[in-house]
Amino acid sequence: AVYLDFTVGAASSVTLAVYDLKGELIKTVLNEQLMPGKYNYSADVSMLPAGSYLVRMSGNGYMKTLPLNIIK
Repeated sequence: AVYLDFTVGAASSVTLAVYDLKGELIKTVLNEQLMPGKYNYSADVSMLPAGSYLVRMSGNGYMKTLPLNIIK
């Protein structure tokens, strides 16, 4: 599992998605309307093979992309 801590400043639709390094969507792990607050989200990525990926969080005009390396 991957653990992500994030804060939502205003009620908005939040999406967390995993992409391969070519930019192709692999899995959407969260796509929900969230209220303001702090969140600790656990995403199950056990079905993904070992390798390098990108995790993109977006919502309410905000977008951030972080690297994800899976080692098995």
